[in-house]
Amino acid sequence: MPGAGDSRRKDFQQLEKVLIQQVDALNLFLNDIYGDKKIIHDGGIPEKLYEGNVISAVLSPTEGIVFFTHKKPLAAENEVIFEFFDLGKNPIFREAFTIGPAAEEEKGFEIMDDCIGCGKCKRDCPQQCISEGTPFAISQEHCLHCGLCFENCPVQAVRMRGEGK
Repeated sequence: MPGAGDSRRKDFQQLEKVLIQQVDALNLFLNDIYGDKKIIHDGGIPEKLYEGNVISAVLSPTEGIVFFTHKKPLAAENEVIFEFFDLGKNPIFREAFTIGPAAEEEKGFEIMDDCIGCGKCKRDCPQQCISEGTPFAISQEHCLHCGLCFENCPVQAVRMRGEGK
């Protein structure tokens, strides 16, 4: 009779398989970005994103840069979502892009019309990526997705992107 340990072992084996696949995809991507740049020449990544954000080969190719890759469950083999962070800039720079027919996910937070303009979100933002307005607005390309705006809004006018009202 299978026990809880068998189920957990199977979960970890599946997780390991996914992580190995993601690391392999990331390594292929980084080798291409710092090599032939086929993904740029084929139009998979806008050249302006690469030119404006990939650091000089004099520095370590990973200094300040994070690539996150994931596949949605049941996605086709060629559907991958990459998220690029340049943590070496202040404020950070972030952009997501897809390879294959995968749809880009909306991540992070947005400020809704319920905003009372108190400015608490702007004061609490570690990246200072929230600007005044009616309602206040979050600059998504600089947002860490830390959630401080969401947690500290006195009227719950901040919500996770992609969720209904």
